[in-house]
Amino acid sequence: MDGIAVQAANQSAAHAIQQLRLVGGQSDWTFNLQMGLGTILDLSDPRRERYELPDSRPTRDLLAGVYGALGNAIRWGTSDPYMGKIEAEHLTEGLLAAARLVEAIDKEDTSADRYIDDRTRVKILIHHARIAEHRQNLERRRRDREHGTIDQILGKAANEAELFA
Repeated sequence: MDGIAVQAANQSAAHAIQQLRLVGGQSDWTFNLQMGLGTILDLSDPRRERYELPDSRPTRDLLAGVYGALGNAIRWGTSDPYMGKIEAEHLTEGLLAAARLVEAIDKEDTSADRYIDDRTRVKILIHHARIAEHRQNLERRRRDREHGTIDQILGKAANEAELFA
């Protein structure tokens, strides 16, 4: 049974790594950030038994994924509301807390009081990502309305002709 639990934890870590690799550069990066961080929170739950934690290799890959996501999120997610803007300080604080949690997972000790604070910081970043996602949707709908107004004024064919002229 322990082997099955470790396999499941390794698959969860692989899922988080995949989600964190997708952070930055595309429109749904805030969702990927939420998914990756949610998996880290699940893996760092102090109620987990030691045999329910991932092996060292996936944990190290996950740690690298967290730092890669931090760089990509700062590069892509701090300037454009259309991409889902989050302040750099929120990204840094939350993702560094996630990195400390991953290190605690690797050491198989997530019960210390400090890690409870780190879990809270990660939850706060997830909330900021949700807010950014909602703002991104507002911005997308606003742009769609603007394009709809242009289409009504000029006509759809005129707008398309200008694009390909």
